[in-house]
Amino acid sequence: KVLAILENLHGGRHAMAAFALIGLARNFFLEGDIDRAKLYLSRAMELTRDMFDEADISYASNMLLAAELSFKLGQLEQAESLYLKGLPLLKKIVGPYHISYSGGATTLARVYAAHGKYEESLERYREVLELAHRQMRIIFDAASERERLGYLYFYSPHYYDLLSLTLKHPTQESRELSLMMILRGKAILEEASMATQRRALCSGDTSVEHMLDELVRLRGRTSNMVLSGHSNKDTLAFLYASLDSVETELSRRCSEFQDQLALEDFSLQDVARALPEGAVLIEFFTHFLYDIDSGTYLSNDDGNVDAHFLAFTLDRQGNTSVTDLGSASEILTLIKAAQGMIYDAQGMVYS
Repeated sequence: KVLAILENLHGGRHAMAAFALIGLARNFFLEGDIDRAKLYLSRAMELTRDMFDEADISYASNMLLAAELSFKLGQLEQAESLYLKGLPLLKKIVGPYHISYSGGATTLARVYAAHGKYEESLERYREVLELAHRQMRIIFDAASERERLGYLYFYSPHYYDLLSLTLKHPTQESRELSLMMILRGKAILEEASMATQRRALCSGDTSVEHMLDELVRLRGRTSNMVLSGHSNKDTLAFLYASLDSVETELSRRCSEFQDQLALEDFSLQDVARALPEGAVLIEFFTHFLYDIDSGTYLSNDDGNVDAHFLAFTLDRQGNTSVTDLGSASEILTLIKAAQGMIYDAQGMVYS
């Protein structure tokens, strides 16, 4: 109906028509009508190229929407081409830390993995993890634990597709990248729960208090722009520069703040060097199985996303390993049974 109205009013040449065509293509895909999905996707891309200049955010956004749908349709070469065209344009308009850019970069990493281009995929995941790390620092309000924990609830710092790639392509690079993602995720959670305490450590100096308030204001304004899809690159660049300036001055005035920034930027080598001689770090992680070939999550017999327990290791020399321990539900069932046996045995002893 929308397309028919636009056809009558504007001969079909209207910005909304391109969005409507992509939406219609997505609906046909969900209904299983692949031929019509491809037809309307083709029409949407043709209209986008005809109507929008490359400097227009609508051009880049439509490119990414079409790329995502191409990926779902199994058109990997077309999806890769569209992402490689649209992502640099979007980056020029909104900057590298915008959530829409990082989302597109993540899906491009999945496209590469599905195409068997594992090294290119890992390179993109490395970029995505660095962007996510920076975004967390921007979006996290230094005075609000509740907002930080709420953000982590909706925007997990973990990429299960990267873990699946690591299991299928277990190189030292892929294991290091996955383990670093897990360790940084734990650090982010700890940082979220320590916000109020950290502010208290830096209080007592009125000027420092004012700077902390300014940091909260800047982070709040920046996060609102980033999460709402704001496209004013100059304003975002000014806010990023202001954030860096305030953080630098706070680091100079408050040692606790400086220590925290240093902790946020730790490397895997830093973790390895901190291990005692002969010790090995073991990190257990719940992994929701993602099929990198089809780009979908795998379900168990109950229809829920299948989960496995993984175990990563790191020694003092920086060597890593990963082991798939098997079905999480089966392991948890065995643990529950063992706990029951222990409980029953304790009851027998006390009686």
